[in-house]
Amino acid sequence: MKLVRATSRTGVTHTRQPDNTWTKSPGGRAVKLFDAAMQNRLTSDWMANSRLSADAELQGKLPILRSRSRDLEQNDPHAEGYLKLRENNVVGHDGFILQMKVKLTEDLDPETGAVTYDTAANTAIERVWRRFCRKENFLVTRTQQATEACKLIERTIGRDGDLLIRKVKGAPNEFGFALQLLESDYLDDQYIDFRGVACNCPAERRLPDGSRFPYCQRGMHEVRMGVELHGDWKFPVAYWLLANHPGDYFFGNNISPRRTRVPVEEMIHPFVFKRIEQTRGIPAMVASMLRLQMLGGYDEAGLVAARAGAQKMGVITKEVPEELAADFDPDALGGRTIDGSPGEFLELPMGFDIKSIDWHNPTEAYEPFTKAQKRAAAVGMGVSYSSFANDPSDANFSATRIGMLEEREGYRGGQSFFIAQILREVFPDVLESAMLRGLLDLPFSRFAEFTDEEAVCFFGRSFPWIDPVKDIQAAKEAIDLGVGTRTEFAAEAGKDFEEVTATLGREKTMRAAAGLAEDLADPAASAADPTVDDDEPLAIKSAYLGEVPLTALPDHVRATIGEFCPDADPTANVLRYQMTVPELITKADQHNLATARRRVARRTIAGAAAEVLERKGKQILLLNDRIIDGHHHLAKAEKGKITSSLPVLDLTPLRYQALSDSKKKTLNP
Repeated sequence: MKLVRATSRTGVTHTRQPDNTWTKSPGGRAVKLFDAAMQNRLTSDWMANSRLSADAELQGKLPILRSRSRDLEQNDPHAEGYLKLRENNVVGHDGFILQMKVKLTEDLDPETGAVTYDTAANTAIERVWRRFCRKENFLVTRTQQATEACKLIERTIGRDGDLLIRKVKGAPNEFGFALQLLESDYLDDQYIDFRGVACNCPAERRLPDGSRFPYCQRGMHEVRMGVELHGDWKFPVAYWLLANHPGDYFFGNNISPRRTRVPVEEMIHPFVFKRIEQTRGIPAMVASMLRLQMLGGYDEAGLVAARAGAQKMGVITKEVPEELAADFDPDALGGRTIDGSPGEFLELPMGFDIKSIDWHNPTEAYEPFTKAQKRAAAVGMGVSYSSFANDPSDANFSATRIGMLEEREGYRGGQSFFIAQILREVFPDVLESAMLRGLLDLPFSRFAEFTDEEAVCFFGRSFPWIDPVKDIQAAKEAIDLGVGTRTEFAAEAGKDFEEVTATLGREKTMRAAAGLAEDLADPAASAADPTVDDDEPLAIKSAYLGEVPLTALPDHVRATIGEFCPDADPTANVLRYQMTVPELITKADQHNLATARRRVARRTIAGAAAEVLERKGKQILLLNDRIIDGHHHLAKAEKGKITSSLPVLDLTPLRYQALSDSKKKTLNP
């Protein structure tokens, strides 16, 4: 090849080498551009061809990859363990939980500043969804309930790369709707037509999300490995399914398989994209499959060698000196082997000898070598080595936690994928079928509201750490600081806060009816002094400060008192106290206190405490031993965990010091 040189204005010379790479020479010294692009004796076996498209790489190879992945699932314990990890961590034993958040109104509650939810509609929809998830409703085969089916879907995506979920309307169940799971083998991998399939999309056709189907200017669709794509924008339009599974023992030898065209509206085809314009999914173990297969063979050879070595095998040899050859009988053993018993000493005929065979397997390098290979395989699958190999022997707490954080992030991503690609696609059809069949007594005019993305919330399993006490304490502190809510933490734990609250309320009612003492502390009413021992009963303390005339009180306090006791003698006295928050709570009107608590719920502990301390002159008013003014101030003191006493005025004496008619005329001529 002729060398080509080009010199830039800066004086740098670029030269094309015989291996078709370029070097640059600043100041006469050659510098390589990319080591990874060099073609030499070290890279001669690196025959990568990245010019192929994603579908071109998969064409003809996808059935082989899928078959080998299934073989590893059946015969390799590590591959089976990886798929179980996906099932247990992405889906979990309870599956995905639906929490509806349909708003009753877009306006916020003027008292609490919170969103008002349509509790009746939310509860009804959640109940219908749980009903659909039963075994007799979820699948057309009526063999698996939702959690079991979701585990199978997750396993199939990891093992095969993709699958097909068909939405069957008119299914023989109470919803008239169910799902049909189909392995990706039903998609004809060999059906490729770039010349085009005539576009027969009607003008009124809509996409699954309800938007208008874009007009195909090309007028022809193309088919890639059984997936029909839009002629202009290359998104799935339909799927060409084989009438029968190509590997079935009865239909596997059909020469001309019959195909059926299924529109995209009836099908869900979930898979993880690894390249742009990818049409089919790739098994998740593809980067580690060869390593697992070779490691399995190595383990098998080592196991056989170890078994043979443990048996202490030996061979019998025949060798005699020439001078004794005349007396040697080569058939003295009659061609038999010798079986020895423990502690037995054998006497062999003359000329026979036993030589033992020791295979010396597995060697000392066996464990570190296999551990290194398992680590590499775990990296390729996106899981930690300790989880993949079930081997926490050489991992410390910090390293294990770092690995688990990365691994759990992958599982959370899998949950988001499952929810977005499958559950959210199925939910509108379930809701529509339930409303049409009369299983859900809600107006169809609110269907868009019921299926809104913000209203439909699915939650997967949570990932608690080893010490749940610390997790709960961290959640409590986050709630107290105002950087988290009970609803969020309940959702992370896979629970519905509304259901938890309702259950706690029912438990409290049942305990009270049974005459049992309440043993659950109310966090909203907790204002105990942190310096007091929790084991000691809380002492309710109040201090009597004496009488004070109304004329000695500030103007704003007298104005407030005047609203409750307009006929009080301005020269009369009231009683002044200092009372703690727990004592005042016993004297509060529970309805007014509950309203005040809702109003201060969004305040932080520090913010509520600061507001109380800034208003040191605020007086809480009592009448007949009941609070008549100051519930909001008390609620803020409770939220701020104020342990000091609050100023209180008892207006009860004013009942007996009302103005006489003569004094009224004197004061108000």
